[in-house]
Amino acid sequence: MPTICPNCLHPLRTNAKFCGYCGTSLIPNTRADAITLQASPQEVDTIKENTSPPAQSKPKSKKNIRRIVLIVLIILLCLVLLVAFLVHYWPNIIPNFGSLISRMLPK
Repeated sequence: MPTICPNCLHPLRTNAKFCGYCGTSLIPNTRADAITLQASPQEVDTIKENTSPPAQSKPKSKKNIRRIVLIVLIILLCLVLLVAFLVHYWPNIIPNFGSLISRMLPK
């Protein structure tokens, strides 16, 4: 019995009659089926070369984290500039703010 499914290449349990992932039958019906179940060394090498290591996904997550941090910093900078503008120009925007508030309040 193979330890790797010949169809989907997932690991198999011992004495499995079919693949639990893709459902491929692992019991050979003829001699030709038995021969095709065995993977050649070239196929194994090709499979090993085509599989990418999990380390390649980490730089993408670092890029995403850097992008998020950059966006947050830009938003904070915009807020600081807005507050500085309002503090500096607020008396010119509403010249008599105190009298405006006193008119709005009921007497």
